[in-house]
Amino acid sequence: MPAGNGMALAVFNNGERLADLPGLLGVGHLRHPTAGSSADAATQPLYVNDPGIAFSHNGDLINAPYLRHYLDDEVHRHINTDSNSAYMLNVFANELYKTGKARISGDDCFAALKRTDARCKGSWACTTILCIRPLCLGSRESEGKGKDYMLASESVALNFFGFRAEDIVDILPGQAVVVHRKGGKPSFHQVQQPLAYAPDKFEFVYFARPDSVIDGMSAYASRGNMGFNLAKIIETQHHKETLAEIDAVIPIPETANVGARSVAQHLGKELVDGLVKNRYVFRTFIIPTQKLRRTGVLRKLNAITTEFRGKNVLLVEDSIVRGTTSKEIIQMAREAGARKVFFASCAPDQRFEVGLFCGDYITPVEEDYLKTLQSTRNTGKKPEGLEELEQVVSKKLAGSSKHLALPTPPLISKTNLAVMSTFTLPDSKPEVPVNLTSDLSKDQLLSFPAFKTWIDTLQHSLSTQQNKSHTFHSSPYKLRKIDIQSVDFFGGQRIGFVKLKAEVSNDDGEKLPGSVFLRGGSVGMMLILQPDDVPENAEDEKHVILTLQPRIPAGSLSLAELPAGMLDDSGTFSGGAAKEIEEETGLKIPAHDLIDMADLALPKASSDEDEHLQQGVYPSPGGCDEFVPLFLWQKRIPREQMKEWQGKLTGLRDHGEKITLMLCPLKDVWKVGGRDAKVLAGWALYEGLRKEGKI
Repeated sequence: MPAGNGMALAVFNNGERLADLPGLLGVGHLRHPTAGSSADAATQPLYVNDPGIAFSHNGDLINAPYLRHYLDDEVHRHINTDSNSAYMLNVFANELYKTGKARISGDDCFAALKRTDARCKGSWACTTILCIRPLCLGSRESEGKGKDYMLASESVALNFFGFRAEDIVDILPGQAVVVHRKGGKPSFHQVQQPLAYAPDKFEFVYFARPDSVIDGMSAYASRGNMGFNLAKIIETQHHKETLAEIDAVIPIPETANVGARSVAQHLGKELVDGLVKNRYVFRTFIIPTQKLRRTGVLRKLNAITTEFRGKNVLLVEDSIVRGTTSKEIIQMAREAGARKVFFASCAPDQRFEVGLFCGDYITPVEEDYLKTLQSTRNTGKKPEGLEELEQVVSKKLAGSSKHLALPTPPLISKTNLAVMSTFTLPDSKPEVPVNLTSDLSKDQLLSFPAFKTWIDTLQHSLSTQQNKSHTFHSSPYKLRKIDIQSVDFFGGQRIGFVKLKAEVSNDDGEKLPGSVFLRGGSVGMMLILQPDDVPENAEDEKHVILTLQPRIPAGSLSLAELPAGMLDDSGTFSGGAAKEIEEETGLKIPAHDLIDMADLALPKASSDEDEHLQQGVYPSPGGCDEFVPLFLWQKRIPREQMKEWQGKLTGLRDHGEKITLMLCPLKDVWKVGGRDAKVLAGWALYEGLRKEGKI
C-alpha cells in the first residue's frame, strides 16, 4: 500500500505507482500531523489484517491514553505509533472481530461503529473500505454497468471526477454509510444522534477550497460574509479618524483573499496584493515544532516592499491559531517600510474548545488531556497561558475562558460565521440543533409567532408518518437540523421575516427541499360593492375593491390586488382583517360582519392522523410559510358613493404606503387582478361557496 511523507505526486512517483493498484475499491488520505509525530508509521491510510480494514481518519480523540491502555492490556493489540487514527482503527477492528464472522454485513459495521463511538471520545470523521469531518458521497453512472460511488471531505474533489452537484449528498453528523462491493444502493444508518450541529469552523475559514460546498454552504460565500462582518465590527469599534488612517487593505494569502476583498469593499479602501505566498511551504501552524514553525513563516511569505513603504496598512488574516505567523508577518510588514500596521482576523470568535472542536459548548476532557496533548505535540516548554486553560477546563466554565496571552497589535478583531450559536429545539425527538445568526437569540426565535406556528405544524405532519397507510411510513422523514440564514427586524427587536433552511431526511439519506421564508399569516379581504338601485341578485352589477400599489419584490409600481396585510397583535384573524380594511380603504367594518371564506370551504383536520394545516390559502408553499385566510364583505351603497371611491388615495402614507383604490366588475376580476394569487383564490372561493348556497 503506497504511503509516505511529502507531496502526493512524489509519493506516487508522478502517478506511475497507480498502475500497481488494481481493484474496484480504494481509500486515500492527505493529512498533516497536528498531534504526535510525522513518522511513516502514522501515514494514512492505515491497515490491519484482523479483520482486513484500510482506514482513513480525520479528527482528534481526547481520551487517547485510555484507549492505548485498553488496546494494550485488555484486547492485546500492539500499537507502534501514537497516532489517534491507529487507536480508533484498532478499537473498530476489535469490535468487528467480536462478531466472529468471516463475512461482515452492513448491519455488523453499523453496530461496531456505534460501540466504537461509545468508547472513543472526540470529534472525527473516517472512511474505510468497509463503510471526514466533513464528508460527502457522490454517485455517477459507471462506464460499465451500475454506478460509481466516491466519498470525500470536499465536494470539489467529486466535481473533478465528473460527479454532479445534484448527485452529491452530505453525510450527517453521527451517520454511517456502507457502499456495497457488489453494487446496489448505499446503506445509511444513524449510528449516533448528533448532540448539536457543530461543523469544524476551520473548514470554512481555510481548510476547504473556496469552490467547495459543505453542508449546503459555499466556502467562498462564507469567507466573503466573514469579511463583511469583520468590516462592520471595525467600523463599530474604531473611530473614523483611525479608519481614515488606513491606506490599503492587504490580504495574507491565500485563504484570506476573499474576506479581505469584502473588508476593502465595505470600508472603501484599496485592496493591494502586498504579500506573495510560496506555494511549496506547508501551513505553518500545523508544523510539529515551534522552531520549525517560526522558520516556516519566513519561507512561506515575501513582502512586496513598494506596497508597504510609507503606508498605513490593514493586514487581514483568515484566523489566528497560535499567533506565530501573525507576529512574524507584522514584523515583516514593518521591515518592508510600513508606517503603521493594523491586523485583523476574519475568523469568528469562539469559546474555548479542545483541538479543532467547535460549537457553542465546552468539550469535556479527561483530567490529564492537556498534559498529554503537550507531550504528543513535541513542545519542549509549557505554553504561555496553559495553566489558565487547565483551570478553565477543570471548572468546565466556557464563559470564564480567555484567549492565550499573546502580544496583540492594533485592531485584532474577530467576527461571526453564518452559524453563531446553537441550541437544541425544545421537546424535539430526535434532538434538532438550531443554528442561529449573530443578531438572533434563542428566546427571540422561539417567541416569533411565525416560527412557533411553522414548527408545530411541521412536527405534527412528521408524526402522521406513524400511520401505516402513510406514503412515507416505511422510511419516515425526520427533522434533523435548522439553519437560520438571515433575519429582518421591524423597528427595534421585533422580528419581521426569517430565512432558514430545514434539513428533513430519512435514514436512507433522502432529503426533502427545506428552504423556508418565514413571515407568518396574512389576511386578504374581498370587498364587494353593489349599487342600491339594482336587485340584490344582479351579479353583473357587483364590483370588487382592488388596490393599486407599488410591489418592489414583483418589480411593479402599480400591482392590482385584494386589500391584504400581515397579521400583527390584533388578536383574531377577523379583527386583523378589519384593521387592514380601514388602513387600506378607509372603511370601518365591524369584525363580526366579515365572512371567513377559507374556513367555510377548506377541509378541517378530523383526527391526529390528519395534517393540521392553517385555515387559509398558501400562495407559495414551496418556499414560504405564509397562509392567507380570505374574508368576504358585501355591501349595497349609493352609486354616486361608488364613483367617489374609484381612484381614491389611501394607505398609511407616513409608513410609505401609497395605495390607490380601484373598482373592478366582479365578472372581470379574474382577468384584471389575475397576477395576484389572493384575487384568484378569493374569486374561486366566492364562486364555489355561492354555487353551494353557503353565502
